[in-house]
Amino acid sequence: MRSANRMLVALLIVVSLLAAGVVSLVFDVAVSRTAGLIGLGIALAVLLVFWTIVPRLGRTRERTTNLRRHATVVARKTEGT
Repeated sequence: MRSANRMLVALLIVVSLLAAGVVSLVFDVAVSRTAGLIGLGIALAVLLVFWTIVPRLGRTRERTTNLRRHATVVARKTEGT
């Protein structure tokens, strides 16, 4: 199971880098080399945000939800006594 997870993450990273490369290629061909490099930089920055910040926000939200559920369960138990 862990090896499948690692392979999936590796595949997602490769696809992400390919998408950034495609953005660079399109801007390079359609506009100029400078625009292609700028597009590559922006695409890599967006990918970096998606790969680092978004998962952390999800984990924080998950913890908050779990804490609220726990507090609700505790409150219901104390109401019954």
